[in-house]
Amino acid sequence: MAIGYPMIQQRLHIDSGTDLTYVLQNPHSDYNPLASSSFRYRSCLGLRSASLTPGAMKGRCDFEKRGQLAGTGTLGLAPGDLSITSSFNKTFSICLGNLNRFQRTNEFLALGDGAVLSGPTVALGNLLNVTMTSIAINEQNLGLDILLSMSLTIMDTGHSALSLVSNAYHAVIGNIKEKMVAYENAYTTDYNPLLCYNGKIPKNLGINLSLGIGNVTINFPKRKLFYQMRRDVYCLIVDESVNGRNYIGIMAFQDLNVGSADEDIKSSSSEEHGIQSPEEESMNLRRAN
Repeated sequence: MAIGYPMIQQRLHIDSGTDLTYVLQNPHSDYNPLASSSFRYRSCLGLRSASLTPGAMKGRCDFEKRGQLAGTGTLGLAPGDLSITSSFNKTFSICLGNLNRFQRTNEFLALGDGAVLSGPTVALGNLLNVTMTSIAINEQNLGLDILLSMSLTIMDTGHSALSLVSNAYHAVIGNIKEKMVAYENAYTTDYNPLLCYNGKIPKNLGINLSLGIGNVTINFPKRKLFYQMRRDVYCLIVDESVNGRNYIGIMAFQDLNVGSADEDIKSSSSEEHGIQSPEEESMNLRRAN
């Protein structure tokens, strides 16, 4: 994305968990705000943003960088006064391919009129948060419905893993460990606290985790549930949340088009846009208040 004038190309980390878009001022970005004729200061007074906290000086704000930054800055897609989506009728869509493949095609981010919006409805809150109603493994409900309904769940492309509140995490990990007993000799602590094994993701690994969100089910077959961290180690991309919230991270967005239009978040299957996912059924997601 080009930032400033004269325009300078930047590689921004797409993050649906924040409404803040920013570029770091360092040699990697080559961006100097004072050298850009389009740069303006803006007071933080009265701003509605979950990403900012009042600073020590009146009109200034502080923000906390989220996780490991990829690129030279962040493109924030969550609703808020600072969201870049406010300049595009609060409309966007994002579609990703298989993250375990080095070469991927037909992935896109669309802002404004180019966004793809279709699919069944799921209620969504201010921070792209949804109400998770169930977790099942191989169609067996783990009985976490009440616990999940009491905790906030955020659709967050800035988050890598599926992060679950403590009791839900331990229930999921315990169940998957039982199903992975044939591979326990390959267990490794290389990427603690993630559950990891030596080797490549087994082709015959029959584990499917599914999240119930209203009338929509998000499926995690093995290629969404596990990630090849390096050639000889693969890991379960589920970890324990540290703040009492559930996060549905970037792995869930594979082969799924997710978009938002002011009061509606919608999606359509990856096949509709030329992404082939033979291992998974297509699914649609939409937000409506």
